Amino acid sequence: MVTATVKDTSNVNRTVIKATVNDSVIYIISDTEFTIDTTDSSNTITGFDVIRQGLTLRNTTASTTGVTSTSYRYHGTATNAEKLGGVAASNFIQSGGGSSPVFSTVVRFADAGITIGAANDFALFIDSTGSGDEAVAQNTVGQKIRFKVQSAGGVATEPMHVSSVGLIPTTTTTYDIGDTNYKWRAMYATNFYGLATNAQYLQVGANYRTGDTSPTNNTVAVRDASGNLSANIFNGISTSAKYADLAENYTTDQEYAIGTVVAVDYSDEHDHEVTCAKASSMPVGVVSAEPAYLMNSECDGQAIGLKGRVPVRVKGAVKKGQAVYAWEDGVCSTIETSAMVGIALETSTDDSEKLIECVLKV
Repeated sequence: MVTATVKDTSNVNRTVIKATVNDSVIYIISDTEFTIDTTDSSNTITGFDVIRQGLTLRNTTASTTGVTSTSYRYHGTATNAEKLGGVAASNFIQSGGGSSPVFSTVVRFADAGITIGAANDFALFIDSTGSGDEAVAQNTVGQKIRFKVQSAGGVATEPMHVSSVGLIPTTTTTYDIGDTNYKWRAMYATNFYGLATNAQYLQVGANYRTGDTSPTNNTVAVRDASGNLSANIFNGISTSAKYADLAENYTTDQEYAIGTVVAVDYSDEHDHEVTCAKASSMPVGVVSAEPAYLMNSECDGQAIGLKGRVPVRVKGAVKKGQAVYAWEDGVCSTIETSAMVGIALETSTDDSEKLIECVLKV
């Protein structure tokens, strides 16, 4: 151990102790920090430029930011260190034990990111193959990423996980997407499966209506199993109608089937207006299926077609253009009587009763 005087760059002499072995200075002890004046070759010390306060090892120069560049080292156990690799000890995360580190500034990692797990199972990184700013959270080994949060009661709860097949809840019918206060604006999908509260109804103004195959008040008209649509009144313009007839409501002695021929009931003992026609009757019309125009629609009774084309109950074969006549119980035939009803618009070889579309001639 040799005491020496070394001039600094301010031309001030500094007293130091040099640890010298075989004429090589291994380290220098100084009570102050200074930079050696190297303009005088006799003042230089090989392996040293800045002398630190305390002990400075050989080849620990300013150009290496205080890191020894050769094999000169301290060997043994040190109880504490201010830096590791030139980085302050407070900037490192401990693998276990001790107090948890607190970072005062943002910690930045390269795009390669970080991994967690013995097999680098979970990776957080920036995808360099994309636009350069796409963050990726990837399970590189398993097929699931699970999400856990604390419930209001402080219990660890796992509402969902991401798997290779999609976003899956951990328990069926337990967790929601959004709530009454926080709703998603729009949902896009190829298919929706399950029950939606408003999808059970159709919004009509400020109200929601259910569908019904019957003409029920405050419901949406829906086709039945036969494809038919029912309603009490249709308002508006129809571009076409299956049975285009002029009809009027008349009271009947009973509810008659569509196509039944009716005549005035002459009996003063009855309070109804018409009954089923027979061969000796003077027909007034036919029970209409769907009148194009219905007179006295607010009155009681059945819609009786007076003019136009209507389906008529006919028994026996009939040819298109052949006249049909009232025969019995409101059913027509081609047997000529004085009770002509109309002209057939279609042909049928069926001898049993059926509906034949006719032009009324009553």
